[in-house]
Amino acid sequence: MTKRKVLLGLFSLLVLVGLFPVSVTCGAPTATCMPAPDPQGYVSVYYEVEPLVVALLETVLPVNLPLKYHSGHHRYQIINPTNSVSPVEGTGAMPSLQWPG
Repeated sequence: MTKRKVLLGLFSLLVLVGLFPVSVTCGAPTATCMPAPDPQGYVSVYYEVEPLVVALLETVLPVNLPLKYHSGHHRYQIINPTNSVSPVEGTGAMPSLQWPG
């Protein structure tokens, strides 16, 4: 093999790895976007699926580059409304939690 073919193969491999899709929460690795939960206890978090090289550039340069494969919202349930804890009336204290069983 010639040196040129080896370099071309390594460059092609590097390009393929750089195009590998990764999911990035909030659209950029340095961004924050945790909203308050809705009445059912769910939060909707924005995400983008980007090439690996774009995610790395967004980490090094604190900017959100507009290059992505697709985007959407994940819904996570963080609060169970049926087991919600509320303060004990009149005391300002929180009730003790009882585990079933």
